Amino acid sequence: MEHHQSVDAPHAKDCRPTGGNANTAATACAACGALEHIVVGDSVVTPGSSNVCCARCGLLQVMSNPSVAAPETPSSAPLEQAEPAAVESPPVDPAAFHRRAAHLSRAVNLKMADTVLALGATDVALLAEFNELFGIEGYVVAAHPHQQLPTGLPFHFHAGALWDFTPDVKFDHIFATGVLERQHDALNVLLHLRKLLKPSGRLTLSTNNVLPNDEISESAFFGTDITLCFSPNTLGVLLARAGFLVDQMSTTETLTVVAKLDPNARLLPQPFVPQMMTAPAQTGEWLVARLAAYVNLQQLRHAAQHGALRNEHLRHVLALLDVPAFEAHRVDCLVDIVQSLANQGAGANARLIATSAAMNQRLPQTVRDGFARFAAALT
Repeated sequence: MEHHQSVDAPHAKDCRPTGGNANTAATACAACGALEHIVVGDSVVTPGSSNVCCARCGLLQVMSNPSVAAPETPSSAPLEQAEPAAVESPPVDPAAFHRRAAHLSRAVNLKMADTVLALGATDVALLAEFNELFGIEGYVVAAHPHQQLPTGLPFHFHAGALWDFTPDVKFDHIFATGVLERQHDALNVLLHLRKLLKPSGRLTLSTNNVLPNDEISESAFFGTDITLCFSPNTLGVLLARAGFLVDQMSTTETLTVVAKLDPNARLLPQPFVPQMMTAPAQTGEWLVARLAAYVNLQQLRHAAQHGALRNEHLRHVLALLDVPAFEAHRVDCLVDIVQSLANQGAGANARLIATSAAMNQRLPQTVRDGFARFAAALT
């Protein structure tokens, strides 16, 4: 079975929990610092590395095998991984960007002549909109040493490692979209950004949310160049350890956080305490068990939709009614499996699954009622 990067049916075996890996056991979790982890697959982003889940806080990260190649150290690592040689803002709808800028300016209390730092190319257009609205003093840091700003933008520009960016000013606001998930050493990135903020400053982070509404987002699960997959729980832990307090957090498909400095954070990074986890139940075991159910359900749905779900597979489907899983995904897969079997003339098997689902106390009553109607229609 080939190495994989996203969770899908053909790679179910690779995604099952396998316990600790001796080759990566000495590397700490990027969020809580724990050493114990669970391997969930091999990375195709970094050859010789594994996708692992922290057993304590549930952070998903790429962990390098030290016998192959160590990740770059903070002193030499770029702010982001490979970017094009020129900073090019993506095409935007001017009206939409104006609305976004106005909304963000209210959310973070942006004021005239504030100092604002954007990390990477993604927020350059937003910074330009802020400048039109408020006459800000803008700064941009980009990873590639040969990058440059588009002509006509009145911003200070630094191309190269974030660690080498030591401006003479402190910032009222720092914006980082799609940056933190690309860092192996995210804690030190946040600690460095903390030094760049004014005491009253705000840090606004945006990243893909791997667990929107406590359901897995496959598009956020180790995409291209991604080394960390955040949930509200794990990003909150990381910010707390770096000495930040969360002011606002959006927990949809995109995880957006506005954070301020914690005035009571004396020792940095802050030692991990369980109270930093907003969802203490979402440990590594919690997440990996659900990932295993996810890929098994995907595999069985794929087989059913292609007419390859045999009688001997029914017990696997029924067993997945009673294991921890992402509930909405489990229901979607069961509906597709039952419908596929019914369409293929396997009504008895479809009725067995639907009846079992209708009797299962794990499922919400409305879902059970739906399966009961489905089973009755197949009688």
